[in-house]
Amino acid sequence: MSTELFSEQEKHVAQSILNGESLRNCARNNHISELKCRSIVNNYCSRSDHALYGSLRWNKWDDCAPLSKLRQYAQDFVAGAKRNQQVNSRSSIWALPEVPAITLNALDENGITTIDKLVQCDMHKLMRLRKFGKVGLCKLSKSLAEFGLSIRK
Repeated sequence: MSTELFSEQEKHVAQSILNGESLRNCARNNHISELKCRSIVNNYCSRSDHALYGSLRWNKWDDCAPLSKLRQYAQDFVAGAKRNQQVNSRSSIWALPEVPAITLNALDENGITTIDKLVQCDMHKLMRLRKFGKVGLCKLSKSLAEFGLSIRK
């Protein structure tokens, strides 16, 4: 299991689009669909700086932010991605690789925004959170274990 938040292809695609390359060209150059490119850039931005990404969405029901808005803050997202490469207790929960977004959203909605706050919680408290399940807990535990951290029993 990799501890990288983004693969090299994801970094390349996201940074290319943030720097102005069209979805069509990026999709063609990377042999993936335009929808996949849009998904990659939105995931990259969301995990790089979740608070900023959330503020750029038109409303909370939109599944993604407009590319024009994301491009305005390209440097912030790239800097956030670099910050999240070194995961520590002060890192955002969004820096944890391979954890489903629904699990991270459940934590975020309940004020658990850093890894430090997360490891202070016990499993029973987490399981009582809305939209937090056994699969999410399992993936979260595996991701934390990669960095030598764990949730209290």
